[in-house]
Amino acid sequence: MTQVPIAEGVFTWSSESPRLLGSRCDDCGTHTFPAQRGCPRCGSESMARVELADRGTLYAFAPAASVRERGIPASSERPIEPVGDGDAS
Repeated sequence: MTQVPIAEGVFTWSSESPRLLGSRCDDCGTHTFPAQRGCPRCGSESMARVELADRGTLYAFAPAASVRERGIPASSERPIEPVGDGDAS
């Protein structure tokens, strides 16, 4: 089966160990996903593109409206549970 990335610039492609691509604020160290031009924490516009860790904790999930429009069922019937075993700090 041919694999196709969901969007350009979201993760490393094609790789044996794909990683999400995000950004890190050069001023306060906040990480964001997806990559952003400005920091949501301190407002700095000094952001570096980085490969994100391959372990972490998912704290929230919100299905995009476009997902529902395509007929893909939302996961709202399932409780939100932490995913992964990495250090969230």
